[in-house]
Amino acid sequence: MSRHTDTRRSPLWLEQARGQASGVRLEEEGASQRRYKVLEATDRRRLEAVERAAWGQQRKDRLTLRLGLAAAGGLGLLFLGLALLLWLR
Repeated sequence: MSRHTDTRRSPLWLEQARGQASGVRLEEEGASQRRYKVLEATDRRRLEAVERAAWGQQRKDRLTLRLGLAAAGGLGLLFLGLALLLWLR
C-alpha cells in the first residue's frame, strides 16, 4: 500500500528507461557520426567527379577553340592567296 501512496517514487519501467537513456544517447551519437562519415565520403566523391568533368570540358573547349582558330586562319590564307592571284593577273 505504501508504494501506491508515495507519489514521489517513479514506476519501475520509468526507472529502467532512465537507466538506459544514456546508453541510447551514446548509441545514437555513434550512429550519427557514422552516417556523417558516409555522407562526407559520398560528397567528396561527388565533388571529385564534378572536378574531373569540368577539367574534361575545359580540354574539349580548348581543342574546339584551337580547331576553330586553325580553320579561320586557313580560310584567311586561302582568301589572301586568291586575292593575290587576282591582283597579279
